[in-house]
Amino acid sequence: MLAGAGFVLVERRRAAPLLQVGLFGDRGFGAGAVSLVVQFLAAFGVFFLLMQHLQLVWGYSPLRAGLALAPVAVPLVVAAVLAPWVCERVGLRVMTGAGLALVAGALVGIGGLGVDEDYPRLVVFLGVFGLGLGICATPATAAIVRGVPRAKQGVASAVNDVTRELGAVVGIALAGSLLAGSYRTHLAPAITHLPAAARAQASDSLAAALRLAGDTPAGPGLAAAARRAFVDGFHDTLSALAVITAVTAIALTVWAPGRHRGHRPWQPGETRGRDATNPSLVDEQDRSTS
Repeated sequence: MLAGAGFVLVERRRAAPLLQVGLFGDRGFGAGAVSLVVQFLAAFGVFFLLMQHLQLVWGYSPLRAGLALAPVAVPLVVAAVLAPWVCERVGLRVMTGAGLALVAGALVGIGGLGVDEDYPRLVVFLGVFGLGLGICATPATAAIVRGVPRAKQGVASAVNDVTRELGAVVGIALAGSLLAGSYRTHLAPAITHLPAAARAQASDSLAAALRLAGDTPAGPGLAAAARRAFVDGFHDTLSALAVITAVTAIALTVWAPGRHRGHRPWQPGETRGRDATNPSLVDEQDRSTS
């Protein structure tokens, strides 16, 4: 947080900043950036959790677990291809709100998976998840690109990359932290009879608990309790991610612009309108600031 605040302060004082932070004040650019962060937060968070659930709870091999997530790709690709055409007609606000709402609903549905295998349910909600991402990812990217003058498209590309990477990092870190804390909380009542060292090992992770279960007489009971605790933590964590996504969907539905009525990129000095898309004027402005 402090590093981010320092970066903003420094960039706002520079004559030729690395990143014009004022770009994020543009509703299209800002909404697109926030949307991408949350999309990738949700995607990497849920995939990080699902790979553990499929292998440690349902007993899938690593290869089978990877293939089990393939259904997310079909609706994602189809929706991503059609989304730009639809967005031109309904606007970024509708696409962002609808897409993130579907993502939030899918997270709740996936969070309902239990100890017993229920792959058909997973396929359905993976499809909903992919559809939601496809609806809002392409319009968000287009909004960032559209919000920057043609001569500054490198900035748009960099912001697109950074938002994805930031969302992925935060998603994995947040999902892992929430799962670990919830897992320990749910497991604690079931392992009070174990020695302190065994309790610490079992509380570390489900994988550690399953290894311990193979070395103790009460192994089957410990393994079952650890899997139930993991599933409870899985549910709690995905519910939290769903809340974050839903709140963002509501906020961006209010803030994001409606139907696009022209290319109006942000520039230092708030240059907007037809002049902002004139390459000669943009080049002239670039020369004056270089």
